[in-house]
Amino acid sequence: DLPVLPLLSTAPNFQLHDVNGERISLDCFTNRGPVLLLFVKGGCEGCAAIEPDVDRWADDHTERARFVVVSTGGEGRTEHYRRHPVLFQTHKEIATQYGIGGGPAVLLIGQGNVVLSAPAIGVLPVRAFMSALQAAATLPVPRS
Repeated sequence: DLPVLPLLSTAPNFQLHDVNGERISLDCFTNRGPVLLLFVKGGCEGCAAIEPDVDRWADDHTERARFVVVSTGGEGRTEHYRRHPVLFQTHKEIATQYGIGGGPAVLLIGQGNVVLSAPAIGVLPVRAFMSALQAAATLPVPRS
């Protein structure tokens, strides 16, 4: 098992290329508000299973958090996510730093790159996480 980032810790900042080849860092997004980091991989059946849900989830949370997709394996199956920022890692290097060994996975990162949730990994946990987040009146803010 990979070590999970502790709640309220500072998530490692990273820079990855986007679909236009520009290098973009995590804090470019978190400086504007909370981010739902969605980890996917080309050829991943579970990742393909949640594709139809992502736009609806984004619409449900548009005022609260922004989706940022981190994809492994190039632009393969990322066309569905083009409504959202898509960043490309080469060999799961960012996923590993964040304690994510498979996909799909999602976790919530707040302003200042503060970790606001444990990662939800797998189709059912991701769907349960997003349902719980939708049902919550506010974004989770763990108490230290």
